[in-house]
Amino acid sequence: MISIDTTKVVKSKFVQSISNNNLAIIWHSLFGHPHVISLNLLDIINQLVVPVSLNDLISKYSSDKDIQSFIDLMRSKYFLITEDCDERDILQQALASREGGVFAGSMVNNFSLVISEACNFCCTYCIHFSNLGTSNRLQAPVKVMSTLVAEKATDAFVQILRANGTNTAEINFGGGEPLLGWPTIVHVLEYCRQKYPDVKFNFSLNTNASLLSSEIVQVLKEHQVRIASSLDGYQSANDKVRLSSTGQGTFTEITNGFKVLAREDYPIDGFTITMTEANFPFIGTDIIDWAANQGMVEIRLDVDVVHSVNIDIPSLAEKIFALKSYADSRGIFIHGFWSRPRENMDSSPLEVSVGFCGGIKGHSIVVNPSQEVYCCGYSTTKLGSLDDLFTSEFFSKDQSYAQLIQSRTPGSMIECQGCMIEGQCSGGCQITQEFAKHSGANTTRMCEFYRRMTTMLLAEDLSFEEVT
Repeated sequence: MISIDTTKVVKSKFVQSISNNNLAIIWHSLFGHPHVISLNLLDIINQLVVPVSLNDLISKYSSDKDIQSFIDLMRSKYFLITEDCDERDILQQALASREGGVFAGSMVNNFSLVISEACNFCCTYCIHFSNLGTSNRLQAPVKVMSTLVAEKATDAFVQILRANGTNTAEINFGGGEPLLGWPTIVHVLEYCRQKYPDVKFNFSLNTNASLLSSEIVQVLKEHQVRIASSLDGYQSANDKVRLSSTGQGTFTEITNGFKVLAREDYPIDGFTITMTEANFPFIGTDIIDWAANQGMVEIRLDVDVVHSVNIDIPSLAEKIFALKSYADSRGIFIHGFWSRPRENMDSSPLEVSVGFCGGIKGHSIVVNPSQEVYCCGYSTTKLGSLDDLFTSEFFSKDQSYAQLIQSRTPGSMIECQGCMIEGQCSGGCQITQEFAKHSGANTTRMCEFYRRMTTMLLAEDLSFEEVT
C-alpha cells in the first residue's frame, strides 16, 4: 500500500538567494546553511508561497528523480517548513540549550591583558581612543598594568579554565601600545612558565612594531609569542592616517620593526590595514606587492568600524573586492569584518555558537590596568572587576557578562530582524554599536556595507562552482 503524505510545506520567510545565469545560492537568514542549487530547483522553492502537500509536490515534479531527496534536504535546513513552524522559537530553544556554557564561563578560551592604555602613536581613526573617549577609561589614573595585577589576572584566567577542565590558555597582550609596558609582558611570560608548567600557553601581542628591538624580539621568539601589527597601506596611504605622537608618518618606523623581526628569524606573516576616508584613495595593489615581496601571506583589511566613512558603499565594496582578487593572484589571503557574515553562514546557530567576534560569543575576557573587565579591549561596557572573576557569580544569568552575551545572540536584536544576514551578522561589531549609542551615529551604512560584501562573496562562490 502506497503511503500518502498530506503534510503541507511552504517556503520559509527567511529564505534568501542570489543567482547568476546558471546557478543559485540559497541560505536561511537565521540559520545559515548555504546551498548551491540549480535555477529550476530555486524556481520550485519560490513557487511555494502557499502551503502544498508533500504528496502533491512530489507528484508534480515526479520527472525529477532527485526531487524527494531535495525536498528532504530543504526541510532539514528549514528552507521548507510546515505552517505551524516558528523558526524564531526553534532558534531560541537552540540558544537556551547552550546558555549553560555562558553561565558557567565554559565558553571562555581567550584572555587579554590591556598592558597599556597609552600609545606612542596618534592614529587619526584610532578605535581605542575614539570609543574609549566616550568612557572614563582615558582619564583612568593607571595607564600601564602592574606586574601584580597581571599575575592576579592570569591566576583568574587559569582558575576559569581549570574549572571547566581545560589546560590550554590563549593570552593576548594588547593596548594602546603594550610594549610601553614591556617589563610586565616579560614578567607574565616567566610567571606562566614557572607557576603553571602543566598549562599550554599560546601568547599573542598586538603592537605597532615601532618599539621592537632585537632584545625584545628574542624574548618573544623564545616564548613563541605571535605578533599582530598594522600597516595602513603603502607609505602614501599609511602616512595619511597612522601618525606618530608628533604628527609624522609612521611607515618607516613600522617597517623597520618588521625588519627587526625578520633579522631575528621571526618574521611577521601579515598585518592589518584600516581603510578610512583619508587613506581610501591611496590604498592600492602596491601594498599587496610589497607584502608578497616580504614573504607575507595574509592581510586583514577593515573599514573604520567607529566612524562610518563618507565613501559610497558600492565604491568601497568594489575596491575591497578588487584588492582581494589581486591578493589572491599574489598568494595572499585578504579578509576582514566584511567577510565575517559569509564565514558565519557555514556555522548554524542551531548547532554552535555564532557571533561577529569572540567577545560577543562569550569566548574572551579582557582586563585593563585599572582591574576592570570587558569583552573586548576597545569596549566601554564594563562587565565587572578583576576580583569578580574569582567568583562563580561573575558568569551568572543576572550579571553583566551573561546579559551582554545574551543580548547579542542571533535573533536577539530587534533592529536586525528581517535583514538578509540577521543570524550571521547579529548587529556587527560591538564597538560600532557602543560608539553609535554614545555618539548618536547611525549604523545603517555599516549594515548596508556588510550586506553588499556578503552578496559579492556569495556571487564569487557561484562563479567558482561554475568553473569546477
